[in-house]
Amino acid sequence: MGQVKSWLMSSSATWNSFVGRCYKELCNRLESLKQVKESERDNIRSDPSQLGQKILVIDDEPDLRRFIKLRLSRAGYKVFEARNGIEGLEQLYKVKPHLVVLDIMMPRMDGWETCRRIREISDVPILILSAKGNRGSRVKGLDLGANDYLAKPFAGFELVKRIESVLGHTNSPSSEST
Repeated sequence: MGQVKSWLMSSSATWNSFVGRCYKELCNRLESLKQVKESERDNIRSDPSQLGQKILVIDDEPDLRRFIKLRLSRAGYKVFEARNGIEGLEQLYKVKPHLVVLDIMMPRMDGWETCRRIREISDVPILILSAKGNRGSRVKGLDLGANDYLAKPFAGFELVKRIESVLGHTNSPSSEST
């Protein structure tokens, strides 16, 4: 950035002033983003009682699965992946996860059908994570048995907190006695 600053500052005084202000604003914003990312990283520390719990992520987007796996691994979870609902159901039997993160729009078997089938065989908590963030989709997901619904785009720390919340409520003594 030093070379850019030198080049920008070598122009006329008026242009110099304008560009200098823009450069300074850009640097301030970058510093703010860096501080937000650092504070976000600090907020990801998971409850020690949830360390090692298994999360199954069912989503057809490899980059998103990689991002989710990174965030949840940093929070102490063991993450398993599936690319669609059919693979997700197979993994559900093998892994026996503590929670499923489920996308809606996927090939082969969509998230609605996957959620329906999971509920037929298991009471594992389901957190739907979808670009379909409208009220109707959220209600449909909850009606099908999902425990929570998070619309894309989302912040990594919010996903971690929602998972902690769902697992905390699911594993609480009051929910076990009912």
